Amino acid sequence: MILEKTTIGSAPHAYLTRTTAHRMWLVSACLVPPVLQSAAGDGWRSLSVALAAVVAALLSEAVLDVGTERRSVADGSAAATALVLALLLPNLINPAAAALGAIFAIVVVKRSFGGLGSNWLNPAVAGWLFIRASWPAAFSAALSRSPLNELGVAVSKGLSDPNGSPLAILKVAGFKASGIDTLVSRSLNDGILSWMGAELPGGYVDLFMSADPGIIADRGALALLLATIILLAHRSMRSAVPGVFLFVLAALVRFGGALPYGGSFGGGDVLFSFLTGGTILGAFLLIADPATGPKSERSVVAIAAVTAAIAYGLRYRGAEQYAAPLAAGVVNAFVPYVRMVESRYLYSRWRHS
Repeated sequence: MILEKTTIGSAPHAYLTRTTAHRMWLVSACLVPPVLQSAAGDGWRSLSVALAAVVAALLSEAVLDVGTERRSVADGSAAATALVLALLLPNLINPAAAALGAIFAIVVVKRSFGGLGSNWLNPAVAGWLFIRASWPAAFSAALSRSPLNELGVAVSKGLSDPNGSPLAILKVAGFKASGIDTLVSRSLNDGILSWMGAELPGGYVDLFMSADPGIIADRGALALLLATIILLAHRSMRSAVPGVFLFVLAALVRFGGALPYGGSFGGGDVLFSFLTGGTILGAFLLIADPATGPKSERSVVAIAAVTAAIAYGLRYRGAEQYAAPLAAGVVNAFVPYVRMVESRYLYSRWRHS
């Protein structure tokens, strides 16, 4: 009898149409354009933040591979982790903080718990939380002139809008739509939207290509949206996860998202919620990550819905502007318990059926 040798590939052992290395390098390639979009408007400071994170992550991974048979650098997970971390960071933050956050993400969170597929927390989220906890003043200062921070300051001073529009409050606070925003909005309103009886207020186009300080993901929103389309087309993520997350979040924001800004029930601004606060990055790259998520489809859908509810609560009932990444980190901490339940009840039942 001839026995064939079977090789078990590297984690995560999730059923996707691409190998782990292919998926990670594809993610890395897709996350470069958002960095470049942000960098083009800030004197390339965003690029220096991203480069610092990527170099630190790759060097950390390479050093930890010394003396072992592992070649983890080749699977692309370190580069992908560093780029996701960079997108979560303010474009004006010191690149040294990005480098230290990347080292923490790779050495402490990713490798010390067994490597890719064995983490109890998404390493990029962990690096982001590490930076926020270690240098809170620097992190806040880098976002002090961002639209979300100015919106929070304006609301705390009593500014409100009868329709509950955050963009209307920002306009009163001094944020004006750019010339490109005015031109594109007018063209859409005079063209396609006029046929539909709809109108696009000023300010939304700027959300796709923000020139104001903020996290790199928000500043590169247009390129990030295109990146998510490519990743979905290549089936590099579970498409149900961002779909469920965004649907639940949209329903909650529409129902109660206008209340903190002086509006009434049913008037929440869903588009503003999606294009700010790292929501798109959280939906498509953090919550949909198979390496740190549940395995069964039922659990995946449930986790996405719960994460959306937490994100809504943190942002609209709490004081956390970047709620989607934080909610992803909170839920990540409980995923090992979900996997344990899956193994005990779902897969054991399947094995004995």
